[in-house]
Amino acid sequence: MREIYLDYNGSAPVDPRVAGAVAEAMAWGVGNASSVHRFGRRQAASVDLAREQAASLVGGRPADVVFTAGATEANNLALCGAVLGAVPQRSRILISAVEHASVRQAAWWLRDHGLAKVDVVPVTEGGFVDPDEGWRCGAAA
Repeated sequence: MREIYLDYNGSAPVDPRVAGAVAEAMAWGVGNASSVHRFGRRQAASVDLAREQAASLVGGRPADVVFTAGATEANNLALCGAVLGAVPQRSRILISAVEHASVRQAAWWLRDHGLAKVDVVPVTEGGFVDPDEGWRCGAAA
């Protein structure tokens, strides 16, 4: 029986080029990119290059690229950063009824701390958000 992997949200195959770049970086040895010694500067240069490459892929600025350890951290940073950088008392978050726990928990945290209003947008039987429902907004969270 042939197996089919469908959990790409949890993990995905690593591109061989990425695996090669990681192996090369690990072969360099130790070095904290925040340290001023030679080992740290070498790692910092590598991180800076990666930041430049990521920015060029999306037409952004290297200074605006933030690396995170994973999706949960990235979702928290995106939601909290957007709300905390917004006009006070005007933040509203719409999340789908089937949102990932990392998005839901960040939204609830912002709501519970009085930083944002959170509305849950229902989804269709097929799991899709109806754009018209999003503007009317489903049940308030």
